[in-house]
Amino acid sequence: MLILGFGVPLACKAAHLVLQFIQRRKSLYALTRCTWFTYHISRENYLPVFRRETWKIGLSLFGLKVTTSDGQRTALVYTGRASFDSGYTLLTLTGKKHMEQIQYQFLTPIPGEDTLTVGFHLSKDFDGKLFVTPKLICEIERTDEEAKNILSSAVIWFEKETSLRLLETPILPAGTRD
Repeated sequence: MLILGFGVPLACKAAHLVLQFIQRRKSLYALTRCTWFTYHISRENYLPVFRRETWKIGLSLFGLKVTTSDGQRTALVYTGRASFDSGYTLLTLTGKKHMEQIQYQFLTPIPGEDTLTVGFHLSKDFDGKLFVTPKLICEIERTDEEAKNILSSAVIWFEKETSLRLLETPILPAGTRD
């Protein structure tokens, strides 16, 4: 009877954890279903530099594995976690073989569409200084000009508040949305 008293609550807790694990894996589908094309402005030698990368996001036992490539640096690998809050996704990533931590917060992608989502990229620039910049993440590759136009229309600067706000629907240049 004593074993049954301990066994039932433990079995219930284990079943709950398994269900949470399955539900979390399902919620990550939108991130892991394709190769992503990403764009942002960084700084190098204290000058703005337009950056484009491809991301492949996979699942690991303890979270996410993100492999990025930008043409110069191929297969930079990060591990991390994703969390979801009211239509937004937060990615927190740490370089697997290099010292770097990055955070992204963006509108959660919708599976099955030509997903184009925008958000913020928080990390250090190539000069080692903390910065935040808009980030474009999309399923279909964009030209540099299209990406720059989308990035510039995705945020608004409030001078009196000294704050940057994400516009939930960026103003898309003609022909950027298929």
